[in-house]
Amino acid sequence: MARGDHTGVVEPPRAILVDELELPRGVRRQAGELLGDQWGAAWRRTGYAGRHPPAFRALAFNGARRLIGHVSAFPLACAPDLRVFGVGDLAVKRRYRRRGVARDVCAALVSECFERRAQAVLVDTVDAAIVFAKLGFRSLDGFTFYYETERDCRRRRHWLMACTEPLPAPVQILEHGDF
Repeated sequence: MARGDHTGVVEPPRAILVDELELPRGVRRQAGELLGDQWGAAWRRTGYAGRHPPAFRALAFNGARRLIGHVSAFPLACAPDLRVFGVGDLAVKRRYRRRGVARDVCAALVSECFERRAQAVLVDTVDAAIVFAKLGFRSLDGFTFYYETERDCRRRRHWLMACTEPLPAPVQILEHGDF
């Protein structure tokens, strides 16, 4: 049950941050269940199914200590060499949506990225674009960030970025994967 005050107003659960190497096995299992419900069975085994594991996660739990909100941060190797994190794996248990859970886990994660001295944070999203816009993210102009394939240079159409300082452009993401 979520916390409430004497007026009966229910607050959403607060997010906690966990480094990937310190993620308890039971929480990893719950993350696998939550992400698997969102994106399929491959996520259930380890709580992550991508090529590049996260550095840390922001998590929200209900009063019964069940995971209800999740988002991950991934360090991105870039040229020129910048401190950049990618944000991905945002999921909120269906019955807890529209209660501020996504906002809380995303705000905690983005804040931690900047605490870890990120110069920029990228996210590729349509569904949570409003959440990230409220956190100061904006659309990218042209090829501010891009990655290369065997055939050409590409950028994600729905990338949003928040940064602490003007960045040199363009910035190539060297080991692009879905984040």
